[in-house]
Amino acid sequence: MGHTSRRDFIGTLAAMPLLAGLAASAQAAEPAAMAGGNDPGAAQAAWRELIDLLRGADMSFIDPKRGQFDEFEMAYGYRSMIHMLVSSVNVFLEMDPDRPEWTQLDTRRIPLLGGNPDTRYDWAALRGGRRYRITGQRADEAYLSFTTNRGDPGAWLRQRLDDNINHHKMKFDAQGRFEIILSAKREGENWLRLSPDGCAVQARTYVLNRERDRRAAFTIEPMDPTPPPPRLTREQTAQRLRYMAEFIREQIGFVVPRPRIEPAKENSIILQPYRFKLGEEAHDYATPDNVYGEGRFRLRPDEALVVEGAVVPCDYWGVQIWNPFLSSPDYRYHKVSINASEARIGKDGRFRVAIVMGDDPKLKATDWISTAGERQGTFYIRWLVSEAPPADVSAKLVKIADLK
Repeated sequence: MGHTSRRDFIGTLAAMPLLAGLAASAQAAEPAAMAGGNDPGAAQAAWRELIDLLRGADMSFIDPKRGQFDEFEMAYGYRSMIHMLVSSVNVFLEMDPDRPEWTQLDTRRIPLLGGNPDTRYDWAALRGGRRYRITGQRADEAYLSFTTNRGDPGAWLRQRLDDNINHHKMKFDAQGRFEIILSAKREGENWLRLSPDGCAVQARTYVLNRERDRRAAFTIEPMDPTPPPPRLTREQTAQRLRYMAEFIREQIGFVVPRPRIEPAKENSIILQPYRFKLGEEAHDYATPDNVYGEGRFRLRPDEALVVEGAVVPCDYWGVQIWNPFLSSPDYRYHKVSINASEARIGKDGRFRVAIVMGDDPKLKATDWISTAGERQGTFYIRWLVSEAPPADVSAKLVKIADLK
């Protein structure tokens, strides 16, 4: 934008006839609200706070301190802002903790914060002090779990893991049906704690074959009598708009794009296998059943980053790629992840996966996944319900030709 400031640029747009007319109408409406009755109350301030936040949100990836991005990464940066906005609408604007409904958090069209092609994440708002029932039917998934969070409903990264139940701990009938009670005090065969400051529940289903495996189906409902919802007030709408703004502010401030690292740590493992515990902050919406490892890549077309480690007995193991904005590349057309059913695990129980920019490097002795053209980003390794702590993982940058 050269020497023109963002404020000057917006002022130039405002001088255009249509926008100038809208601006004049808005200015006239503010004092008129007092006399004419069209009083937006707290909703107007919350709305304008959200708009102001979005207006400058792209500085999260334009600022060179956050990273160096090429034209394709810059293009995705703007898409990621819209993905966050849409997700915030789905999660916060239309949430109803007294009458919860499942919202799928991560989809191919609207990715959100480190989705996994093998995983489906469903989320529902809850209210501490109430009782809820989840009923469902198991299918072919390798893993099924439900996790409650507690804390500020609008601050996902600062919420804490409240409780967790997976299919190993759950009881099912002969047909695979189940029921889970969510409440402050234990009740029923399957119980999930919902503390007084409980605010949400997240469901996870992992499959090993996305094309073939069916996923569990489940619903959630309040157990206590709940009348039809009243019409939303201005103050309630304002609160939901503030939740949306806080959600987006968290992401662009701390997560998206992924925090920059020093060059010496590129093409390496930056976090060896670790896990979260109940009561801890639920960073990146983790589950205590997972052990995670994280690394960063920066590649050239003729290079491969070979990631190697052990696969201990577990429900699910996999490696996957995220772009700098924590989104999976398009897995419809590119092999961007690999799991235990696809990988060639050695007799010593170790995996060896080459991360490359292109597709099918024709390697005979090494598995591979593609960044789908991404030159930089994050790779993640997951061991789900592992029977033993996984050993450290290694990463080595090599030439693709040397692997052949």
